[in-house]
Amino acid sequence: MRKLTVSETADELGITKEAIYNRIRRGTLKSVIEGEEKYIILDEEDAPSANKQTFALKFKKSVPDERYVNLLISHIDELKVTNLELNKDKDRLIKEKEQLLIEQRVALETIYKERDEQLKAILTLANRSLLARPADDAEKVTIDANFEEHMENLRAKEEEHSDETSEESRDFSDWRELKSYLKAKGFSKKRKKKIISHVKEAVGADVDIQEDEGVLYVKKEKIEKFT
Repeated sequence: MRKLTVSETADELGITKEAIYNRIRRGTLKSVIEGEEKYIILDEEDAPSANKQTFALKFKKSVPDERYVNLLISHIDELKVTNLELNKDKDRLIKEKEQLLIEQRVALETIYKERDEQLKAILTLANRSLLARPADDAEKVTIDANFEEHMENLRAKEEEHSDETSEESRDFSDWRELKSYLKAKGFSKKRKKKIISHVKEAVGADVDIQEDEGVLYVKKEKIEKFT
């Protein structure tokens, strides 16, 4: 026979304090009050059943539900698949970026190489013109003609490169794509359709509107007047 506090008894039997008080009320546990403290009189025969109950509770807690385990396994498999796809996308984006950088570098090297060769040719002709002895009119005409021809070729290539660059990398930094703007504003479908139709009609007539490959752009500072 042992005399324990309520907390000690709860730990001993593996149950809550409320359960201890319930047993006292039912008369299945003996208790005494000494001073302001209540003590439980615990017989040794109570210990085996308590230990069995404690073991059962611990065993129940330690064995997870099979359905829960299967759910966790399924979730882990899904995460593995998602992670694999993300890694593939990451590798693809890295390769695309590397290829783009390589192409840009090659294009720049080609442009500067052509310009260097043209500049060398022009300087050579200029030096020949300055250092040459006084010659007859025919020789001067030949030198001037060659020089003018190289200058014309340089200007033509510069214009061709400028046209290609402006066509490939048109700058719309001061413009706003109309559909994305309307979507951000939260307009209804009916109103968006009406605005887009109105803006399309003004393409070519209004300098604040541009259309590129079927996409409508409006000057940022003027877009509100169309909506």
